[in-house]
Amino acid sequence: MINLTLICFFDDIELSMKLVSICNKNDYGLVFPELENYLKEINDIKMGVVILDLDSNAYGKSNFLNQLYDSTYFPIIAFKEKINKKIKQENNNFDIILDKKTLKTNLSLIFEQILNEIKSKTLK
Repeated sequence: MINLTLICFFDDIELSMKLVSICNKNDYGLVFPELENYLKEINDIKMGVVILDLDSNAYGKSNFLNQLYDSTYFPIIAFKEKINKKIKQENNNFDIILDKKTLKTNLSLIFEQILNEIKSKTLK
């Protein structure tokens, strides 16, 4: 069994509550690291998925995203209220970008697909 931890960089209470429910149901870990010490807080996580709000002034900054990308091997799911073609075409150091509504609707499916991908790579 893979112990997945969701690493959240956003302030959306509704999304947080949805993740709590999913984590309880699937026995995933859930952390909301402090921005100043996030690397210390996530350093011991074996398998994680980062969820990041690109609309946030703190988390959406490119230097934070670049550091996060360079410091972890975890998949990064970024979301915005609205997505435009320009941001989809840019290489922004995240693996998936979705609008917030789509993310909220498909969270369980996204994590299931990520776990299937991890399992297929570790069994080879």
